[in-house]
Amino acid sequence: PNPELTWVRDLIQPQLQEIARSHLGKIIIGMAFDRDADRQNILDDKAQSSADKFGVLAIRQLAANYRKLHPNDHRKIVAYVDMKCSLLVFNDPVLKELNVEVRPTKTGHSYLKWHLRQAGQNTKEITLAAFEQSGHCFWRIDPANPQSDVVEDPMAFIFAVMQYLQENNFSRS
Repeated sequence: PNPELTWVRDLIQPQLQEIARSHLGKIIIGMAFDRDADRQNILDDKAQSSADKFGVLAIRQLAANYRKLHPNDHRKIVAYVDMKCSLLVFNDPVLKELNVEVRPTKTGHSYLKWHLRQAGQNTKEITLAAFEQSGHCFWRIDPANPQSDVVEDPMAFIFAVMQYLQENNFSRS
């Protein structure tokens, strides 16, 4: 097993859950990063960890931001997720309303990046972002430009989630 994943699962996640439980009713989200800050972990208001919820909220906001910036671009937006994600990701009504198709791929961040880069060459659709259960998050710097680079940056996803929570009137602590 990956010692870093074990470290996150065995040490960090229980600490985050304890902190969140002690603040139940006062917070709506808690966030943490691994040691090199290339993965994130979030806890919801019930102190439960869910990469799926986090990814869905981030992709909702990234897609909404793209639609606001490009109101005349009606192409389908594509997001990739690893195959371990729950049906929550694939059946999200807000993503469907934004014309976002979620596509599964093999687990592993190299597969997600490869799909984002390859699919980005298809000018009939917009490849936006990808995430996996381990907490890796990727996004295309300029989704409208098929030549733009794909970067691994959980902070962009966290900012998108915070923007989503603010714009949709979720309470804040």
